[in-house]
Amino acid sequence: MKSLLNQIVSLSTPTTTPEPAEAPKRVPSFSEVVEKPLKRSVLILESKSPDDKEEDSKVLDKIISENSIHVDKRYENKKGETVVVCPTEDYIEVLNKKLSHNRPEIKTHQPPDRCPTISVANLSQQYEEHELNDLILQAHPNIKSLAESGETFLVLKVKQQIKNNTRYQATIRVSNSIRKIIEGQGDRLYICSFSCKVFDQFHVKRCNNCQGYGHYKAVCKAKQSSCGYCSKNHHSESCPDKDVNGFLPCCSNCHKNKFDSQKHTHFAFDRSCPSYAAEQKQLRKTISYYDQKNY
Repeated sequence: MKSLLNQIVSLSTPTTTPEPAEAPKRVPSFSEVVEKPLKRSVLILESKSPDDKEEDSKVLDKIISENSIHVDKRYENKKGETVVVCPTEDYIEVLNKKLSHNRPEIKTHQPPDRCPTISVANLSQQYEEHELNDLILQAHPNIKSLAESGETFLVLKVKQQIKNNTRYQATIRVSNSIRKIIEGQGDRLYICSFSCKVFDQFHVKRCNNCQGYGHYKAVCKAKQSSCGYCSKNHHSESCPDKDVNGFLPCCSNCHKNKFDSQKHTHFAFDRSCPSYAAEQKQLRKTISYYDQKNY
């Protein structure tokens, strides 16, 4: 009787077929990662005319609010265009679609991806820019292939090194994809019979008039000058204190940023300046290669 009951229970219990194990996700190859285009989450809006700006702004506000679009920053650039910065590309796609439907007269575009700048150290001689460009591409077919397809690879300048003046260094602008290839080579480029170390450069514009960042003296709009030595309101060249024995410098940028007194006792043009380092960190975030590495 007991065995009969066991048989009935087993027949009434539905059998479950185990689900097949999920196939492991394929890891993309290095070449696929390199070839994947990198986009910034920025959208630039151009109004049809200056008179339309106010209405365009209202439409933009409405779209952002109704679609819960997250905006990190919104400002007007030098051309008078509205720049919208979002945390992800998804928000930009939604915003762009809604604008094209609700306000088609607004022209929109995304800026080209900002490229890394690298420094190649210990060159054996002072090459001409075009000569070095050709030598590097010849030695690296993978980089040459990307350069020929339109990727950025440009030798900007070759100059004598400061610490070792028997050697030279080159400044080169490369695409994010090419920078990844160089990383895969141990951050080295091979030039003739030499293996040259590659370093990243983060040059931030600094004005010699107001000491502010992001522009040079020629386009400075500051009403008063700020001294790069003492931070007072006069030109750096005419600073009365810079040659005085025991003079203690004061960086105007660190003073404005409210760093403690020990952190702003340096010149505004000092490369170890905390404010300059903060600007460099912001610059890294605008370049996809570094932003993805969470520098």
